Amino acid sequence: MKIIQLLFVSIVLSFSVNLASAQTYSSVKATPAQEVKANKIVLQFDDELSLTEKQELLFQTKQAEFIAVNESILNSQRTRKEINGMLLALYQEQANEMKEILTQPQYDVYKKVRNKIDPLIVILK
Repeated sequence: MKIIQLLFVSIVLSFSVNLASAQTYSSVKATPAQEVKANKIVLQFDDELSLTEKQELLFQTKQAEFIAVNESILNSQRTRKEINGMLLALYQEQANEMKEILTQPQYDVYKKVRNKIDPLIVILK
């Protein structure tokens, strides 16, 4: 487990310099449209995970933040390789954040349904 955590940290650190130069994760605020998109995603997850009120609020906040950061990465002037690497690191960070919100049984379901509800975006061009 520690090896996986170290690998994740090294991936995040390698892309954090690029992400920080555009905008920092914490400074990106979701737009109303991103909030609506996040809410739709959270409702789909809630159907699968039976979130508590507190979990739903936390999940909504995190989902909106990740959508905002994701879109800022997609709109950045970086190479396809840099964007894909940053999106992968963000996707992994999002899973780790959700693990803190969900119970272990909920997280196990989350991992199974995540690709259907909120898939990783990859730039193919």
